[in-house]
Amino acid sequence: MRLPLSVLVADDHPAVHETLSLLAAKSGKIVLLDPAFTRNGISADQEPDIVVLDVRLPNLPGGRITSMATEELEEIAGRFRPDTRILLYTAQLSLPTLSLWQAGIVSGLAYKGDSLNTLLSSIEDLGLRRVERAVTPAVRAWLERINDPRAVLRDIEDDLIHLPEVSWPADVQELLIYLNAHVWSEHCTISSAIRSTRSGRGVPGRFRRYVGKYPKEYLQMIRVRALVDLRNQCGLSISEAAAWAGYASESAGRKALSRSLDQNS
Repeated sequence: MRLPLSVLVADDHPAVHETLSLLAAKSGKIVLLDPAFTRNGISADQEPDIVVLDVRLPNLPGGRITSMATEELEEIAGRFRPDTRILLYTAQLSLPTLSLWQAGIVSGLAYKGDSLNTLLSSIEDLGLRRVERAVTPAVRAWLERINDPRAVLRDIEDDLIHLPEVSWPADVQELLIYLNAHVWSEHCTISSAIRSTRSGRGVPGRFRRYVGKYPKEYLQMIRVRALVDLRNQCGLSISEAAAWAGYASESAGRKALSRSLDQNS
């Protein structure tokens, strides 16, 4: 591919263009073409070597999202030379994004949570180093754990509420430690947790005072997040995700998810 690389950035955030222009100028190997702020404005007349395409997936069921987005990507790719490479630039690391990546229409995938330096590096990977497919660090980590439910659960465990340095009542401490340790077990219920610790009847109220939620709310908050993340990041069925997240049955998982959606609507 000839130098400098010509790159067309289809993103409607001027700050992205400005920062990338500065970074590209420093590299001396990349030239940004006139910005294409809308997808309809992407013109083949500009003959870019690489197109960075901002992707926003509509709020539709996964299969329809993938079908619509794949058709759109194929149409956009068809406007350019066969050797033009397309890099998706997205804020959504979800199953539809994975489906687009696996479809093989695009050569790169960059996450907006990563720095623009990493986006530039992926552009250089595609254009200068001629790697087959390029991703930014967050995307790489995400792809590596796609089929690993344990990794998803570990991420959630990292965000659990843990005991602060200040001393909490002993029964609250004991119950919190127990819930954190048994959160993914279907046998872990609040009544079983209280029976298994020295916690007394009054602990739920004290637990809420210190942790911010009643024990049952705390447990459900963690498990619902696991249910959602396991489905979005690993593609598990509701039945599989419910089992991993500590629900006794698929219906229990569905009910918890439904209650959570109702509360947040």
